[in-house]
Amino acid sequence: MYFPELAPLFDDRSLVSVIEVEPQTLWVEVDDPDRPYRFAPGALERLRDFPQTKLVHGVGFPVGGSRRPDPRHIPPLRRAIEELRSPWASEHLSFNEVSDQGSRNVYTTSFLLPPRQTFAGAMTAATAIRSVAAQLPVPFAVETGVNYLRPRPDELDDGTFVARVVDTADCGILLDLHSIWVNERNGRQPVAELLEELPLERIWEIHLAGGFELDGYLIDAHSGEIPEELLELAQHVVPQLPNLHSINFELLPDFFEKFGLDGVRKQVRHMWTLWERRGTRPRAARPRSKSSAGAAAVCPTAATGPADPRDWETALGRLVVGAEPESPLEAELDRDPGMGLLKSLVARFRSGRIVSALPLTTRLLLLTSGGERFSELLTSFWTVRRPELFASAEAEEFAAFLLSQEQEIASLEDVVALDLAIIELQRGGTPSELVLAHDPIALVDALERGQVPAAVATGTFRVGITSEGVAKSA
Repeated sequence: MYFPELAPLFDDRSLVSVIEVEPQTLWVEVDDPDRPYRFAPGALERLRDFPQTKLVHGVGFPVGGSRRPDPRHIPPLRRAIEELRSPWASEHLSFNEVSDQGSRNVYTTSFLLPPRQTFAGAMTAATAIRSVAAQLPVPFAVETGVNYLRPRPDELDDGTFVARVVDTADCGILLDLHSIWVNERNGRQPVAELLEELPLERIWEIHLAGGFELDGYLIDAHSGEIPEELLELAQHVVPQLPNLHSINFELLPDFFEKFGLDGVRKQVRHMWTLWERRGTRPRAARPRSKSSAGAAAVCPTAATGPADPRDWETALGRLVVGAEPESPLEAELDRDPGMGLLKSLVARFRSGRIVSALPLTTRLLLLTSGGERFSELLTSFWTVRRPELFASAEAEEFAAFLLSQEQEIASLEDVVALDLAIIELQRGGTPSELVLAHDPIALVDALERGQVPAAVATGTFRVGITSEGVAKSA
């Protein structure tokens, strides 16, 4: 998976032969209702220079829900596919857009959530997949996702659901082995049973990763080394896949500093060992109707009634962003132990985005007010603002919220202005000039050294923000 710190590995094509690119991580959101998503300046140019095959893998507009993804994301997605010459494209079999019951106000959870696993849910997802695939110049695949909720008596097995979706949509499968292994470890369908239900000939790609334990669950965190048990599972699965074209290691940038380039090299060597085993033991074709028939028999018997896919999405989406349950389905979902974990993960994700997008502001708050106060501010913010799709937009909303609160931090407004100016520059905006009341060089220097900016000169400072840094004139 591409992020800039991995670039030294890409000089050795004998080690890395394919790079998976998540295009939305390279986009910025701009104030244009017709074309709101654009690539940051130079992002595609840097990637084009690498000699490896590039695969385009979406992470922001999943295709497992009842709402078709924003059509405005298709042009930049097509651009990435065409300029990087991706042989296929993929997205998650999940959803992240919901609306309140009876409302047209659509909002994002900014977090991938599991779709409604019924026949109606499968047809809904297949429709969304076909609508996206028809607009792309290459074949399309969907990624199997993680699900921390308990299996329900009114849903299809995990494998049956995926099989029904991809057969109906006539698309490929990106098999995230770590996700489905995590699902089994957390009490969902065993991997062996799931694979028996999948059309293995549709699997074009595999993802492998590491995770960690949190609140009694194994988390699909992409946090480091692939567990030995998962590698053994992959050794069994890979030989059965006649059309496998790529095996990829996933690591989030947040964990790179601890893991390092040597850690990544070790994992990629495991990929090569697995690659040599592909297609050597094809599985005999067999009918997959048994589990589908069993699921159909229990589908209408849920205690809360058969939830429509959109009702499911509304209920799950409202709960993970902190709303109180209002319907029988929401009350039932709220009692699921996995719901507490989902709420915690969404909160961690939102706070992480704000910390990354507002680094100077975050450090100032932590140094002057402490971690507990910072957490209180985040919690208060989440009660009045739902998530945004892009971290920059959420950071701007939090900055406005923060400045509306009574704060006794003299330099707060100036530090927030510096962070917001950097965000605007990263969007591709023109270098900006600010007028601040505190010496910006002294502010930044103190914060980068982890010190409260106490004895900072005041006055009128004209500040230029450019890609080279901060320049000032008194």
